[in-house]
Amino acid sequence: MKPTLAAALAGVAACLLVAPAEGQAPERLSADPAITAMVRDASQRIGGAAAALGYDKHVVFLRAIAIESAAPRGLGTMSRIGVARLDAALVRSAGLTRDDVAWVVAHEFAHFILDHGARRALVAQAHDGGTPERSAANRAFELEADRLGLRLARAAGYAFDPQGFFSRLRGGRLAGDTSNHPADALRIEAMQAAARGPG
Repeated sequence: MKPTLAAALAGVAACLLVAPAEGQAPERLSADPAITAMVRDASQRIGGAAAALGYDKHVVFLRAIAIESAAPRGLGTMSRIGVARLDAALVRSAGLTRDDVAWVVAHEFAHFILDHGARRALVAQAHDGGTPERSAANRAFELEADRLGLRLARAAGYAFDPQGFFSRLRGGRLAGDTSNHPADALRIEAMQAAARGPG
């Protein structure tokens, strides 16, 4: 069976993304077979769910990989070309489940689908430095990605539990005006409300 152009481009993109940007710690693809399999399975299933939900123009670009980094920048990050990178060491140390990993992949895919990279750039142009407006916009983008990520993960058949995830990850924290992420309690509440639906 011949590989599709999309699969070939995603493979090239994954290789390019492991090369660190200037000033960043080196990264490599993870050799952990369990985490690599979880990420690969989530990538395929959530990509299928995204297409079924009408996000098919984005799906051709979406892919997730597990990496190992000497200095992790976070549990998950999304590139401008649609490759989500999950740090395998952080997945291991937090004891994340298959459903947790799937939601992280879905959350990062949601950032790409919702065009948060370009929207963040627009906010940055309007507000220099680490202003409260930029922080507020980043927190709003995170909540959007949380909600769409939950929808994608559940549509793909995963049973993600926001409360259990944040408990395993770090137990909760408060976000100040300079934080790029809302407080865990707010994220849990927003996802639980989204899961209940309108009303």
